[in-house]
Amino acid sequence: MFHALRRVAGGSALRASRFSAMRPLHSLVATPLPRTTLGLRIMALNRSLTTTPAYYGQGVADKDLVHALKKELSFEEENQESDLPEFLESFVKKDLFQIHDTPGHNEVMLTRTFGNETITVTFSISEIFNAEDTLDSEPEQYTPDQMTEEGEKIGESEEEPDFDKPEYPARFNVTIEKPNQSALSFDLTAESGDYGVDRISVLQNGKIAKQQTAEADYQRRGYYLGPSFGFLDEDLKVGLERFLEERGIDSELSLFIPDYIEYKEEKEYINWLNHVKQFVEA
Repeated sequence: MFHALRRVAGGSALRASRFSAMRPLHSLVATPLPRTTLGLRIMALNRSLTTTPAYYGQGVADKDLVHALKKELSFEEENQESDLPEFLESFVKKDLFQIHDTPGHNEVMLTRTFGNETITVTFSISEIFNAEDTLDSEPEQYTPDQMTEEGEKIGESEEEPDFDKPEYPARFNVTIEKPNQSALSFDLTAESGDYGVDRISVLQNGKIAKQQTAEADYQRRGYYLGPSFGFLDEDLKVGLERFLEERGIDSELSLFIPDYIEYKEEKEYINWLNHVKQFVEA
């Protein structure tokens, strides 16, 4: 997974067998069997060729799979924080947003009220997998004779390499509703402690803003998505950013979302391992 190294254990051993001792030549000459004895031998042979169908839950590989699952579970549980992570404890203490997190589900929702507005922030732990292509890309290569502006060769630094956890962009949505009004839907991206606005849509029917149904999703896709935020007038962009910041959509939230995605993904992975193990053992 994204957050930990995986161990793969395996191996095979060859086993030798002995040849049976050679029998005297006369023992190889077959003695005709009586008809009754021959019939019994044929019946025994037919029985020995009869196979019992393999049933799920009784496979030979099940035991090895359960062992591997237990080993992975043990590793993950040993490395899991026993206490509430500091970033989450700090977020909860501020009591600005309420966290709605259903185990086994990808999406997480944060909700709060601001005046007569209901604000909903939605993001998904699938963002951690969408970023894999970026994280796995090859680092930029330098030839040995490339020099910096100060005249030093690139790569000669004796400083320890930076092994901090990689940062990745995390998309999220902010929906702001007012009673009996339309709703504003902001598509944003959080990265490196900051966020950027991608688009702003106006949902004329505010009731479908948060509905998680196929019909509501179909209706939302039918609305005009709005212009690209980068094409807007600078004063308009500043005004919209201040509008969001007053409602708690700020750099602190941009730091929280990627941290929570990783935190939840680790929990879901452990739950997944447990469920697979329980299924195989049943």
